[in-house]
Amino acid sequence: DHLEIWDLTREPGEASAAVHVMLLPNLEFLSDPGVLEFSEDGRMLAVASFKNVSLWDVRSGSLLGVVVVTGVGTSGLRVTGIAFTDAGHTLRTDYEGHVREWDLSGLASRLSASR
Repeated sequence: DHLEIWDLTREPGEASAAVHVMLLPNLEFLSDPGVLEFSEDGRMLAVASFKNVSLWDVRSGSLLGVVVVTGVGTSGLRVTGIAFTDAGHTLRTDYEGHVREWDLSGLASRLSASR
């Protein structure tokens, strides 16, 4: 039900701590526990579920949108891979070997200001 983001760049001996906690509903429906991807700048997180990819603003924890991968969900197909390209303006999804690209350029204006 949540994702903790940790700062691992601390000096030896310094205590590590979660720097941000995001509430992510329906994590039990992830198609694979490893199907999470951060955008190159670290501001957006994509979380794949059976046939959807939810896009989250890491700073605010707010849901930016959901990509519904068509063709998935029939005959057991599911999202098996995701990747940001083009500086976070494009999302690639892979469902059982079928790769598709999604234009995310409209989401950039909805991201929270940098820290």
